[in-house]
Amino acid sequence: MIQDDSVKIDRKRLVIKPNAIVGYKGNKYKIINILNAKDVVIANLESARSLQVNIRELSVLSEDNSKLNQGEDISAESWQIALDHYEIIRELIDYSTVEAVKKTASEHNLHVNTIWKWLKAYRENKSILALVPKKRGWTTEKTRLSPELNHIIQQAIHTKYLTSLKPSVAKTILEVKLECFKRKIEPPHDNTIRYRIEALNGYEVTKARYGKKAAKDKYEASAGTFPNADYPLAYVQIDHTPLDIEIVDEQYRETIGKAYLTLAIDVFSRMIVGYYLSLEAPSATSVAMCISSAIISKKRKLLELDVDGEWDIEGIMDSVHSDNGSDFRTNHLHKACLKYDINWEYRPIGGAKYGGHIERLLGIVNLEMHVLDGTTKSNIFEKGTYDSAKNACLTLRELEHYIVYWIVNVYHKSKHSILEIPPQQMWEEGIWGTKFKVGTGLKERVADEATLFLDFAPEFESTIQRTGVKKDKLFYFADCLRPWINAIDPTDDEKKRKRKFIFKRDPRDISMIWFYEPNTNTYFKVPTAKREIPSIGLHEYRQVQAYLKSERLDTVDQDAIYRAIIYLREKVDQAVTLTKKQRRMNQRKKENGKIVAALHHENKNNSVIHTNVDAPKSQNSLWDQNLTAFDDLR
Repeated sequence: MIQDDSVKIDRKRLVIKPNAIVGYKGNKYKIINILNAKDVVIANLESARSLQVNIRELSVLSEDNSKLNQGEDISAESWQIALDHYEIIRELIDYSTVEAVKKTASEHNLHVNTIWKWLKAYRENKSILALVPKKRGWTTEKTRLSPELNHIIQQAIHTKYLTSLKPSVAKTILEVKLECFKRKIEPPHDNTIRYRIEALNGYEVTKARYGKKAAKDKYEASAGTFPNADYPLAYVQIDHTPLDIEIVDEQYRETIGKAYLTLAIDVFSRMIVGYYLSLEAPSATSVAMCISSAIISKKRKLLELDVDGEWDIEGIMDSVHSDNGSDFRTNHLHKACLKYDINWEYRPIGGAKYGGHIERLLGIVNLEMHVLDGTTKSNIFEKGTYDSAKNACLTLRELEHYIVYWIVNVYHKSKHSILEIPPQQMWEEGIWGTKFKVGTGLKERVADEATLFLDFAPEFESTIQRTGVKKDKLFYFADCLRPWINAIDPTDDEKKRKRKFIFKRDPRDISMIWFYEPNTNTYFKVPTAKREIPSIGLHEYRQVQAYLKSERLDTVDQDAIYRAIIYLREKVDQAVTLTKKQRRMNQRKKENGKIVAALHHENKNNSVIHTNVDAPKSQNSLWDQNLTAFDDLR
């Protein structure tokens, strides 16, 4: 049966630079000129006819796809192996000598060539994904340098380039060629040597060529500064805060407590690049939604909230910076970032100055809350006798409208005390340049938001039984699982161990999961086996489980789970006088429902494939339309 409940993994990037080759209405074009953040001039490669188009009408050509970015999703086992490899070579990535490599190989009982291979793979791709073990049948590039040639390049870099004599890159390349001539071997291409030098750690280079003090002055952060944040989206900082304001539910306009805001700020310009507003306490989901909102276009969000303003920030950041909280130390978040070549860095222990930008911004946002009805102020002394609950009047959606309007029309356009210009102006100068400095141009954009959604969704691994897949006492089944029932792990020589597969689940709606089918590199939607179970968030489901346990009912019985959901929802809906807890639970359910509905709003730009793999249709499914990832980011 033809169906639209599957997503082909597509991690291609849209490069928006002059001379970049792109797709437009099925034909090849070259970007001639970039007019602004929305429009470009392109020329047909065959007819040379040029025209002005919106950037969102462009597509990525399939042949421009990167193997690393397009590679299949990997298991937890393979991921752990890649991490283990990384830990072995980590100290050698920026600086490695033959002696150091030999020592590392000996300590870990590995061949020297293995260490060199891992170092080469990581340096070329700058991603831990490059260290994932390759499957049988994969081929390697034939351009791999010999150990002797690797040694010549390394020696030239560390005995010539990284010295106080400060020779140029060209002179270092000449040294390599001279040594190759002496040994009568073919020299490498100039770019091979140049890339090695460019990949060196900036701090170590400055230290070796100019001294320790110069390196410290250049790269160590001081108050109000951040190292290497020299251009837009070089570093994005993320953090959370409970907002200093009581909000009300939509039905009864009664207080339901505080909302939580997660913000992402571009350190270079101080522009807010993404956010997530929710009734849920900060978690890995909050972080994932915030990062995703930072990467994609904000146009849909402005239209949804009816906010008149411009928020032309879109693209993949180079690095994410956060504190060391457990909500940031989640494996699936790091894996998702690495799939898009996003580096993740933590604030050093005791390095409060490194997080000053995002913390200052969160403080500014909360000061803005202090002028609104229902504010709780920052503490009980500031609040005084003011009754926050009695004066509360804004719903979550109304508060979100206020915050987004303030971001795009006030904060972005107001003079920043440190920058001495508005964040928006700083961003535009960084992108487009000035008469004194060249701009970076627009950042690469994701080709498929549905893939982005699935990449950042929490994942788990499970075998597939005759009854389907079990997760948190819920059973999931679809016909796409049938070929893999009781499948044996192909790596098990004894053919006894069951194969585990990758699944994704959105905590805001656990009535379905996504199954990664390894043969087609595709995710398929899998509903609960008990299709009467409605859309339900993980938080509400846990309350259902607690209720079943308190009533001494079977917490695994799918019929009992369904009846409990209906009962508890009716109990809340029928209450005339609701407690604050009940009102908050009810509003949370509604917000999750809005998110789910928005996620399925039709979007022509989605990369949805049609397949002949049948899956049972849910009678009450909210997933009957095309997936539009992150249509409702809060």
